[in-house]
Amino acid sequence: MKKILLGSLILSACTTQAFAMNILLVNDDGLTSNIKALYDELKTEGHNVLVSVPCSPQSGRGGAIVMYSTTVITSDNDKQIAAENGCHNGAAPIGAPAAGTFTKAGYTNGDWNYVHGTPVMATIYGLDIVAKKHWGKLPDLVLSGPNEGQNVGKVVIHSGTIGNVQLSAGRGIPSIALSADTNTVDDKSLKNANSVIV
Repeated sequence: MKKILLGSLILSACTTQAFAMNILLVNDDGLTSNIKALYDELKTEGHNVLVSVPCSPQSGRGGAIVMYSTTVITSDNDKQIAAENGCHNGAAPIGAPAAGTFTKAGYTNGDWNYVHGTPVMATIYGLDIVAKKHWGKLPDLVLSGPNEGQNVGKVVIHSGTIGNVQLSAGRGIPSIALSADTNTVDDKSLKNANSVIV
């Protein structure tokens, strides 16, 4: 009986916050149903999760280091910003700071952050500003994606999803790139059922 009780106590301890990780989520697509589903699942599992994504979709930017706005979001260098009158899926409007926390209702708890720049710029911001502000240190793990589409073949070196993990892994942080299929795209409700499966 004592062994069963001890085993139960050990198993219950393994499912507590003691094993929670500090995880930074990044991508090259901005606010998507994929990153929302991953964030929700990790939070449900008890992890500390922060998000830092580009303001607009930036597929194929690889490791490019570019900011499209200097102080506030403008549409000068970004047709997607002009088309949506701000960041992808309403994360922040034109005129908001060029890097900061989401202003979209339901995403204002400080966990959700954007940069009007390339994916790598959002990852750098997440590592050096957001994570250090919230945790006082770098994350335990960086997850990039899940990408809206597969990162395979010769073009993988141009992937912003892959560029993110090359940067963070190069800084000694365990990092994983995740890809889905194009059937996970949902630019309206952010509730694509396939995103939850991924």
